[in-house]
Amino acid sequence: MQGFMTGTGRKRVLVDGNSLVYRSFFAIPRLTNREGLPTNAAYGFTTVLRKILTEERPGRAAVVFDTGGVTFRHEVFREYKAQRPAMPDDLAAQLPYAREVAQALGFELIAVPGVEADDVIGTLARRAEKAGDDVLIVSSDKDFFQLVSDRVLVLRPGKDVRYDQGTVASEFGVAPDKVVDVLALAGDTVDNVPGVPGIGEKGAVALIKEWGSLEACLENVGKIPNKRHREGLGQHADDARLSKRLVTLNTEVPLPADAGEHPYVGPDRARAFQLFEKLGFTTLLKDYLPEAAVEAPPSIERLERPAAISAFLARARTAGKVAVFLDANASGFGLALSPAEGVYSASVAELADGLRAPTVLKLGHDLKSVRVRLRRLLGLSLEGLGFDTMVASYVLNPGKRSHDLEALALEILQKRLGTGEPLPGEQALLPGMTGPLGDAGDGPRSTESAERATAIFRLAEKLAPRLEEEGVAALYRDVELPLIPVLADMEVAGIKLDVQTLRGMSTEMATELDALTKDIYALAGTEFNINSPKQLGEILFEKMNLPSFKKTQKQRTASTRVEVLEELAVHFELPKKVLDYRSLSKLKGTYVDALPLLVDPRTGRVHTTFNQTVAATGRLSSSDPNLQNIPIRTELGRRIRKAFVAEEGALLLSADYSQIELRVLAHLSGDKALIEAFRAGEDIHRTTAARVFGEGSGVSDAEQRRRAKIINFSIIYGKTAFTLGKEFGVPTRQAQAFIDSYFERYPKVRELLDEIIKEGRRTGKVKTLFGRHRYVPELGSRNRATREAAERVAVNSPIQGTAADLIKKAMVDLECELRGRQLESRLLLQVHDELVLEVPEREADDVSKLVREVMENVHPMEVPLKVDVAMGKSWIH
Repeated sequence: MQGFMTGTGRKRVLVDGNSLVYRSFFAIPRLTNREGLPTNAAYGFTTVLRKILTEERPGRAAVVFDTGGVTFRHEVFREYKAQRPAMPDDLAAQLPYAREVAQALGFELIAVPGVEADDVIGTLARRAEKAGDDVLIVSSDKDFFQLVSDRVLVLRPGKDVRYDQGTVASEFGVAPDKVVDVLALAGDTVDNVPGVPGIGEKGAVALIKEWGSLEACLENVGKIPNKRHREGLGQHADDARLSKRLVTLNTEVPLPADAGEHPYVGPDRARAFQLFEKLGFTTLLKDYLPEAAVEAPPSIERLERPAAISAFLARARTAGKVAVFLDANASGFGLALSPAEGVYSASVAELADGLRAPTVLKLGHDLKSVRVRLRRLLGLSLEGLGFDTMVASYVLNPGKRSHDLEALALEILQKRLGTGEPLPGEQALLPGMTGPLGDAGDGPRSTESAERATAIFRLAEKLAPRLEEEGVAALYRDVELPLIPVLADMEVAGIKLDVQTLRGMSTEMATELDALTKDIYALAGTEFNINSPKQLGEILFEKMNLPSFKKTQKQRTASTRVEVLEELAVHFELPKKVLDYRSLSKLKGTYVDALPLLVDPRTGRVHTTFNQTVAATGRLSSSDPNLQNIPIRTELGRRIRKAFVAEEGALLLSADYSQIELRVLAHLSGDKALIEAFRAGEDIHRTTAARVFGEGSGVSDAEQRRRAKIINFSIIYGKTAFTLGKEFGVPTRQAQAFIDSYFERYPKVRELLDEIIKEGRRTGKVKTLFGRHRYVPELGSRNRATREAAERVAVNSPIQGTAADLIKKAMVDLECELRGRQLESRLLLQVHDELVLEVPEREADDVSKLVREVMENVHPMEVPLKVDVAMGKSWIH
């Protein structure tokens, strides 16, 4: 937006509320808050109002809304707005919140029964203009162009264009005082303003430019050369005059004298914060911290002398719990024994040693990281992990964008963290300096670290009861919290890598890539950058003229994504070679070349990071390196896995749940046929093949099993018949018949999936067997594609999430057994449904039996859980 016009009077902003809400609703993709309330219109509305306040700084600011009902226009023309479609339910639900937003941001809210908002705005604009004030009308409605003058401008937020008299004349085609004549001739299908048939806006502009006014056109109708225009005006003169009356704004509405006269004094911070929190506008919260909520900083003390540290440790042992925050470089501790008292100490080693006992419960944010860093830096094992605010936040809402401490403090405590101010008497470090508390440029973090510790204490007090209220306390207490030290110890342990094997593979793969490159160039008839989608697209779709199935959204050029190349590869050799090249290149770059660089020189092992609070389904992920994506079933994937090896005198044990998601499906659905198949130890894919395809299908047994396997997992992941048909190479109708046949044989599965979606629509969330929930508000979307995608998520989440819960619980139980029996075997990795342990050879037999026993009996199920166990010097599957 440009700045406000120059003027001697006060600056006023008049916002067409309905226009802005409607525009936001259709301009912004569907958003929802945690409870599933649609919020896209309210968010767009809020964004524009904030932008206006920031850039215009008005002395008066009002938002005017329609009230509905009959107005004078309905009285003169009964069909006025008769063709307008009903307001979408998702939009109607947001109107009350838009009004609240306006008031919370400090706008005067105006709505006059029986009078359209346009007329109210027109009256206020003319009244302000007469008083010598500058006016900015915010609306996408062209009707307001008739009000533009030296002191009245119109801002169209969609175009971000400000219309003065010159802009109206150049873009609309006529001066503001002629706008109503053009609108009367052109009509308006949205408002059902009849206008003159056959003229349109372009023709109307030409007529008014030539004759000067509507009345002049009607008086000279016989002289108009365009036959359609001439006949239209001749036959519809009354409609034209009626239309002019309908589009002319009434600028003399009897309004109260103080309407629009309230000085703008700023937002109601507390109201705005509460409203934006409810709507889920978390990025806005920091700007509206209620003034009343800005408390005096907690009492903060710096622990330096041994006597002070000892006294603090004694108090901590008496209290039985302490909130801890470890500086990023582990140079100091922020600690709190209450939500109002924080301390800071650079004596990390002494404090950690004094606090590590399980008798003092530690409250923290990302305690896994604290435990890992203390183990690596000091060799200390921090026990007694009592509450983790990051993990608690994740359990409460796994789909949340951020579980950062700063975001939680802002949302829950209404507190902004991070002043970084030194304690009284502590010298601040200038950028580039080094000191005892940090690296170059870090500066003293005493106050900030202590402040974070007190915030953690307060968050723990607030999140603990919410876990109970949401019904996820048991999941947090029995699975997620005890998993923290297990994952921390796995990260510290790492896994040994045979670097020489990978280097040899790298050389071989480089040779294979060179050969593939030559093949690709030969097939293309020219050299090009194979990694460039643009150049590849030109070769495939312009030079070779292959069919293009999809286009990229931004550039609308033929797509070279994997699914497109896979379709082409069925019939053409070049895309097949490109897929091979991409796969080989990715494995080489991501694993074969990258893994040796990640070996810690101090341990000789690779230490991945396990992410406990990322996946919305509850699954763990890993990073630096990501070990989840190493292919299992390809030869290259198996060779990469073999480069992960055991230490001398030990073996790697791989324990993999067999078809755990299908077993979960059987348990949750209670389908007798599915349960009996698993209880009888049948090959579930062959059983499904026999039930779905039957005899005489003309398809080989192997192909039937392959298709049955795809169908089994398609049910879990909600694949459509269209997608299934593409995988099978059969028509969609035939693929749908396969799905229908599946549900006929396993009817309880259909009932389960229907019930999951039904419950999801009712509550806005779906749950696993252990109570883990995932919010799926898009189930109520008006957009079919969005809704169907949400249904697939809703169906899959309870099944995949329950499988994730089972393997997490198995990790906790197994770690407990290993430590309880004082075994040296240790967990190293968790990848999908598989656990990898390093086992001393002398413990191999016992641990193999123990792992199978623990994993297969992790939770009572209607079907047996089966675990495949393999052992060797390397990671095999």
